Amino acid sequence: MAAASGSGAPPPPPNNNPFGFLNQRPGTTRVSKIKWEVHNDRKLMLIIMGRDIQPNEFQAIANSFPERPTAKAIQERIAKLRRLQNAERDRMQLAQAPMEVPEGISDEDRAAAAMAALGHNFG
Repeated sequence: MAAASGSGAPPPPPNNNPFGFLNQRPGTTRVSKIKWEVHNDRKLMLIIMGRDIQPNEFQAIANSFPERPTAKAIQERIAKLRRLQNAERDRMQLAQAPMEVPEGISDEDRAAAAMAALGHNFG
């Protein structure tokens, strides 16, 4: 015990992980844990709608939220939204097809319809 106090070396990081206990790389600290409420879900849906998100885009998407969620949080939420989308499509017995948007329908209207399908109430 006495030998450790006189060595002058800093204590090892938790779990011997150089990035700390949360396994988070330097420079990616989040401001607060993101709450997936209507406004955050809506923003994420507008970003991903009609797109195949590439792995290198998760951090850029995460940086667009004021809570600064991790790229992993974005990836997991997108995966959950896709599962919900597939379950709803299957429930309605709709074929999986590329989304063709009729003229005159705004992105906001499409996002509102998608959020309503997920059970979010805008009223």
